[in-house]
Amino acid sequence: MDVRHWTIDSRNVRGPQDVFAAVRGYHADGHRFIADAVARGARTIVAERRQDLPDTIEQIIVPDTIQYVRERLKEEVYPLIRDVSLIGITGTNGKTTACFLVYQLLNQLGMPCAYIGTNGFFCRGEERTLPNTTPDTLLLYQLVLEARNRRCRAVVLE
Repeated sequence: MDVRHWTIDSRNVRGPQDVFAAVRGYHADGHRFIADAVARGARTIVAERRQDLPDTIEQIIVPDTIQYVRERLKEEVYPLIRDVSLIGITGTNGKTTACFLVYQLLNQLGMPCAYIGTNGFFCRGEERTLPNTTPDTLLLYQLVLEARNRRCRAVVLE
């Protein structure tokens, strides 16, 4: 399974190549959205408990979905992105401005760089919005992998 096609948001399932990981979150349990993911085309589900689903749906039952996803990302994606420099900026005020300035500066100096933060995801002339300032672990890995595949040597993270 290609982790680039994994999602923890059933609304992002686009077809049978997508894997839905049912993660228990702070506000909702992803297991409640398994039926929606299957309806949208997911043919593989990672969950902590077996669901009543058709035999055509592969179910990977694990003790802890979040831990399973993290381990898969570390095994499958980290080796591909370990050469990308990550620059993280934290704090209360000025993160967005500081990150965006570093992103622009590195690009101006000839070091292809991507940006992930409040303003969205910026990479090699493409801009798109993100659901959160700091994406979940799965989306973060996917974005860094995309940046690397588009030949960015650094990613600035808010």
